[in-house]
Amino acid sequence: MTTGPAPESTKLKTSSEATTPDEASQPKPTSIISIETNKDIGPSVSRLEWPPKKDDLRRLYIEERLSAAKIALAYGLKTPNPRSAATLVEYHLKKNGIERRNRAEELQRQTKSTVDEWSARYPHVESTTPSPAEERAVVELLRAPNLSIKHMEKPAKRRVDAVLRHLYHERGLSQADIAKLIGNKTSGYVSDLFRQLGVQARDFEQARLEAVSEKLRKYERESFDGTDEDKAYMLGLRHGDLSASVPFGDATRVSTSTTHPSLSELFTQLFSSYGHVYKHPRHKKDSGTYEWNLQAILDKSFEFLIESRDKCREWVLRKESTMLAYLAGLIDAEGHIRIYANPRTVGIIVSIWNTDTELLGFANKCLKKLGYRPMRPYLDKRKGGKSSGFHIERKKDYWRLQLGRFDEAQSLLRRLPLRHREKVQTKELALSVAKGEPYEHIRAMVASLKKLFDEQTAQFTKQAELEFLARHPQNNRGESPRVEIQPSSSGPVLCMAATQALFRCSVESYGRRLATLKGYLAVHDESLCLDQQPCVVLFKRSNARNIVRLLVHESIHHVLLWLQMNDSPDGFVPADDRFDRIVQNMRERGFRI
Repeated sequence: MTTGPAPESTKLKTSSEATTPDEASQPKPTSIISIETNKDIGPSVSRLEWPPKKDDLRRLYIEERLSAAKIALAYGLKTPNPRSAATLVEYHLKKNGIERRNRAEELQRQTKSTVDEWSARYPHVESTTPSPAEERAVVELLRAPNLSIKHMEKPAKRRVDAVLRHLYHERGLSQADIAKLIGNKTSGYVSDLFRQLGVQARDFEQARLEAVSEKLRKYERESFDGTDEDKAYMLGLRHGDLSASVPFGDATRVSTSTTHPSLSELFTQLFSSYGHVYKHPRHKKDSGTYEWNLQAILDKSFEFLIESRDKCREWVLRKESTMLAYLAGLIDAEGHIRIYANPRTVGIIVSIWNTDTELLGFANKCLKKLGYRPMRPYLDKRKGGKSSGFHIERKKDYWRLQLGRFDEAQSLLRRLPLRHREKVQTKELALSVAKGEPYEHIRAMVASLKKLFDEQTAQFTKQAELEFLARHPQNNRGESPRVEIQPSSSGPVLCMAATQALFRCSVESYGRRLATLKGYLAVHDESLCLDQQPCVVLFKRSNARNIVRLLVHESIHHVLLWLQMNDSPDGFVPADDRFDRIVQNMRERGFRI
């Protein structure tokens, strides 16, 4: 197995120096750099080689006390994720047996130095109430990096304590307000300061009532004023796909995540008149996909959404209209209306999937009370298996309840007050056909409807991806986290273990890639291959047959492309011409095709 060129992320660039034409013509080692004096790095470092030597690392880390990030800067390491270079240096520190510095001692030393300098600039003036100048001084101290309240000496700690108590209890600032005052801090940081200093937080209910009296609530909440059917529908939707909880006080929070614009529209229509609907993009690490998270903070009158299911079910069974509304919410959340060829005529099935057998049992009971004859819930997919789309392991058994008789399915659909736009459109198509009608009459309409839903979902998901990357620029590498397993277009085929992959490119980026490839034992990564890096990643369960198959396939593919590119004047071959050119080159070299 040959060795490839060093990864682009670990190549060390030379500093710009004037060279003579003769010098310019000589090959320069790309692993040697010249670092100019930099006050952020420390003493002048000249001609450092990569990989680093133990003596150099010991001098930089132990004697000059540089951090791993500054050592990476000294070597000129550049990675898409700045943390990756520091991680690589930490790896070499451990590899060379260099013991890491005691973080607590360093923090204590840095805190003492910062506080001593601050005390000299802002000497303490005795006063019963902190002055504005004292407030500004303490805020400036809290802005200092690497500051530990735990290691701060008592005189300085008392000054910080007095100012924070004054801001919080006397002036009435919230922890979030104090965090904004300090800048680049969160309310969690201030909460931790309060805990270490022993500052007692205000009673939550008192703070809430003060905010209400001052009308500080950004969005008003309205009480539930819907009908019994509206309540039953929300319960069906809640038991099927919504999460509900009490976030604070007497409020009720409902939330869900989806890739379907229809469910987003439904959620907004249901709850926007009662409270503000928040919509945020979300990245799913297990599948590498994007979706939208929706949530609303509602009035306490929506507490029926978090009541016990037994209590809700007793109420739902009292009327036919509430049973139908409940089933409609459940089908909009977890149901499916299937129109298919049976085998030549049109067939209709209304199904509900869920891991909760009691929920499906109650839906079965409702259907029977309404006069239908559904199949008993049966096990559809066992836990431990992999999903077909993203090969994600199922944590629970999936059960299915279905109504498959054509007349009964149509009768139920006529009575169900569905609100999910996709389900409503499918329902209308299912009710437009007659029993015994050939499936060919509606095949095109079924396919068109499915294509429409798929396109809308893809567009909605793409919007979530773009919005997420815009809000989290550190995750935007100009590429999607998912990796398409496809043939490479250049470079040698080499191997590396998955554990070593973390040091060959961005840790965060590569971690997402590996997470999307859990179902594979050995994979070819085109992005590494294009950079002429080891491009076959081996996983723990890889076996000889799996590895050899992949290596043989990729090796042959690379050889053919090399033959092809060597014959190309500029080394580039348009994609449309590649196959024909490969075939032609193979024939010229005596291969029978």
